[in-house]
Amino acid sequence: MAFEIRNGILKKYTEEWGVTEITIPDSVCKIGYRAFKGCKSLTSITISEGVTEIHSYAFVNCTSLTAITIPNSVAVIGEGAFSRCTSLTSIALPDSMTDIGKCAFYGCTSLTSIAFPDSMESIGESAFGDCTRLASITIPESVTEMYRYAFKGCTRLASVNIPDSVRSIREYAFKGCTSLTSITIPNSVTEIGEGAFNGCTSLTSITIPDSVTKIGLNAFKGCTSLETINVSPTFPLLYKSLVINTKWYKDQTGLTILGSVLIAYNGDATAVTIPDSVKIIGSDAFKGCKSLTSITIPSSVTVIGEGAFNGCTSLTSITIPDNVTEIGKSAFKRCTRLNSITIPNSVTMIESDAFNGCTYLSSVTIPDSVTEIGRSAFKRCTSLNSITIPNSVTIIGGDAFYGCTRLASVNIPGE
Repeated sequence: MAFEIRNGILKKYTEEWGVTEITIPDSVCKIGYRAFKGCKSLTSITISEGVTEIHSYAFVNCTSLTAITIPNSVAVIGEGAFSRCTSLTSIALPDSMTDIGKCAFYGCTSLTSIAFPDSMESIGESAFGDCTRLASITIPESVTEMYRYAFKGCTRLASVNIPDSVRSIREYAFKGCTSLTSITIPNSVTEIGEGAFNGCTSLTSITIPDSVTKIGLNAFKGCTSLETINVSPTFPLLYKSLVINTKWYKDQTGLTILGSVLIAYNGDATAVTIPDSVKIIGSDAFKGCKSLTSITIPSSVTVIGEGAFNGCTSLTSITIPDNVTEIGKSAFKRCTRLNSITIPNSVTMIESDAFNGCTYLSSVTIPDSVTEIGRSAFKRCTSLNSITIPNSVTIIGGDAFYGCTRLASVNIPGE
């Protein structure tokens, strides 16, 4: 057979007419880079015991390959090793393996089952991406990391068992898994990456544990069937952009509260009272609520998120409670009727664009706790005629008072 072997490395296999099944010689310890690339006639390959590594793209585009036997001696499967082996139906990974390389089985569109060994620790980036016939997977308890795009585009994947050992679900890990109906995230997970479940159009419910400390942008974008989101009453991490395209969000009216976060307000009332259960007013929660003239914020609230009241053009006054420690970027941007604001002593920074375009704002009380006024914080506040900056302020950002055309006096501390 046409094997090119040098120093124990199978460098290249040249196809022979009529040969569909081969056994790799015992003298081989490594299968080299692209050694079998595009061998379209091979249907079955037996890798001999003694092979320790399958290098990158070793079997890429072997489109007739239906079965392969990988011995326990193999410890490394390189990047793209079996990518686009479109006839491969099943794979049993050996007990010697701890990691699956990037794109190792990417585009294996006939793959229906994977047997993971208990030794497996990580599943690489796009390792099983676009394996469109993969219907279910059981990830062993040994796995701690699933990298981004790991199962992206597995359109028949209906169920996933994520073990307690997994610490993070990385970016776009299950993006476009359109048959996935439910998923339980274990208490070990601390991070759900950007777009992790983006486009999972059949996902109807999800449970997020308190262990999660970070949820990336668009994590649930396009989950158009999502009806149930289970979180504890004190869970602080959800905001509008995470759930805006879900069925759950579209069914909400009035104040939309999940855990301790006020995610959004869907209504046209002129006055709104936020309940005491809310600790965080989420990003963009009241954005563009043009009918809102007044709002009552309870003392339980500690954070007013980015853009929370952006574009509330009828809002004339607001009392920020003393427990608020953070007022996000653009929080009151373009509140064009807001005429006065008192910032509590608990706030240390006025974020960028916080009051940008508040054209009726004539007075602002800045407490001694504030150390920084962000960029464009009071930009185009055209009714502001005077301001006293306390001695605590050490930084004033660019354009902080740009376009304040009536500002006649500014008291800047000596230091």
